[in-house]
Amino acid sequence: MKTFVGLILAGHLKPDQIDDWVEAWHNSETSDSVSLPESLGLSRDEYASWAQNPDALTEILALNGYSPDIEAPGLKIKHGEIADAQESDFQNATLFIESDTAISIAVEPAKGWIEKNSFGHFNEDVKRLFAPLLAAGWNVEIRRGPEVETNIEDIIEEQNDA
Repeated sequence: MKTFVGLILAGHLKPDQIDDWVEAWHNSETSDSVSLPESLGLSRDEYASWAQNPDALTEILALNGYSPDIEAPGLKIKHGEIADAQESDFQNATLFIESDTAISIAVEPAKGWIEKNSFGHFNEDVKRLFAPLLAAGWNVEIRRGPEVETNIEDIIEEQNDA
């Protein structure tokens, strides 16, 4: 079952979409078969904490390995960006020209890397993998997100059909 937290950890949703998720859950037949905490992917204690203090979601996600966007010198990581937007943004973004020399670099994750590393701690994994380049002064920009836009209502309805 896809949960709100699981989709955040996979880079498909953002934490600020929680109200949309809850509204879709309330408006669906799923609420009869799947509890809201279960649909959100929260334990009962996590749900109680979030219900009392919505800002607790940040800490709950961090404990689960959530990777927020990063915009730091040398490293930019943006999560939740649809594949078409990634392709459009990066079409010429890797072209670097210095001293009349043009360089373009494309990097593709090893087969299976995404499945092993997509749920939590993504930013830490990327920092570790690119550490030598970052230390040498290279700039690294990464975008991650779903192949197509994630439709919250459809996911909630799929849960009902399961």
